[in-house]
Amino acid sequence: MIGSACGAAIAFLVFASSAVAIPMLLDRPSTNAFDAILTSWNTVRHNPLPMLLWAGILVAIVFAGFLTLYVGLVIGFPLAAHATWHAYRDLVAKGSRPT
Repeated sequence: MIGSACGAAIAFLVFASSAVAIPMLLDRPSTNAFDAILTSWNTVRHNPLPMLLWAGILVAIVFAGFLTLYVGLVIGFPLAAHATWHAYRDLVAKGSRPT
């Protein structure tokens, strides 16, 4: 039980650090990694329920990919990446700085 709790905590930290950081780094080349991670943390902090739902959907996509012997990931990963890009565009205002 402790191992599962630790794994969930680490997974949450990774998710919160990268939820919108990766699209932000691609969209704004002048942004550094620390600002992108801070923006991602703030996005998760200000939108906890939708972001937790999104994390659950990502887990479901990966799990479905595992169940289909990784064939489902061919569809799941691009779909998740596309949705993450749109989430970034909706959640992070153009030209905004992390607070």
